[in-house]
Amino acid sequence: MKPIRVEPEAKAELEAAAAWYESRREGLGHELIVELDAVFGAIARNPSRFSFYPRVSAHLGVRRAVAGRSRTPWHSSMSARLSESSR
Repeated sequence: MKPIRVEPEAKAELEAAAAWYESRREGLGHELIVELDAVFGAIARNPSRFSFYPRVSAHLGVRRAVAGRSRTPWHSSMSARLSESSR
């Protein structure tokens, strides 16, 4: 498994989003966190299965993993940059 690092700014944004969704419907913020944990796990297990992020040079190694289920209003993309040693 490849290590996943979530930048402090991204972590704060995710926590704020989860709190906002939780305030709209009980349990929805928790669903978001569970879903993102699953996406991060998939990235850690096999990052190369995800396509390169559009409009970013492929040599940077930035890929996109989409989080979002039909019953969850969170439809966004996460990007992961693979370090030189993990390519």
